[in-house]
Amino acid sequence: MSYTTRKRAWEVKHPGGTFVSWKKRKRLQRDVQVLGRDRARAEAQRLLKSSPEFRAHIEAQFQPGMSWENYPEWEVDHVVALAQFDLGDPAQYAKAASVSNHQPVWAILNNRAQHRSKP
Repeated sequence: MSYTTRKRAWEVKHPGGTFVSWKKRKRLQRDVQVLGRDRARAEAQRLLKSSPEFRAHIEAQFQPGMSWENYPEWEVDHVVALAQFDLGDPAQYAKAASVSNHQPVWAILNNRAQHRSKP
């Protein structure tokens, strides 16, 4: 379906709206999600440094060989990927950033998994 056909079909279904405004809203939604992911990652790093509960949660899940001394070799990862949440919704953001949604993972394995999940 061509751009013009999609534009006309959308404008018929949404009188008074324009296809361009729809595209801008979709782009804004995507940008908010990306910013939300960055915010959630920053929140995890902040928790790691300041929250004894968060540190204890991560320590309890250490795999053999993991320690705070070799932190660059492992990373804090999300159990449920941030892409699965609507980070613009405060309730879902709270779930994404919760202590229980974090786990330590070897950096090399985490990077491989991220490359595999990209389209």
